[in-house]
Amino acid sequence: MKSTRSKVFQSSILLGVMLFGTPVMGAHDLYAPVDQQIPHYSSQSGVSGKINITGSNTMDPILKKWKNQLEKVQPHLVITLDTEGSNVGFESLMSGKTHIAAMSRPLKNEEIKAFTKQVGYSPTSVPVAVDAFAVFVHKDN
Repeated sequence: MKSTRSKVFQSSILLGVMLFGTPVMGAHDLYAPVDQQIPHYSSQSGVSGKINITGSNTMDPILKKWKNQLEKVQPHLVITLDTEGSNVGFESLMSGKTHIAAMSRPLKNEEIKAFTKQVGYSPTSVPVAVDAFAVFVHKDN
């Protein structure tokens, strides 16, 4: 069992890292930045077809809600989700197996270069959420 002094020291270090090692968040930090050049969505009637979305399993809950809501307003649109990971999403986008790569991370420079070389334009990134991380410590630490 750790001594009380050791526990206090470790707790102080952890608190210091949490307070000074991370940026202070304001309300504006809770929203993903939006590219103002992307046109605002306006619903069109009679949209039909299929959209494949492949990517991050951490985005699965968001993607399912988005899919369900979009299919309500566009009942002739069929959306398939495959959440095997960000790398799989990008690979599927590059191979033409998917229309949208749902990524839980920014594209790597080599991915941007490969995409641009293959299709002739830079990929469009649309942030949809801000990730949160937490540190949990057992009471005896």
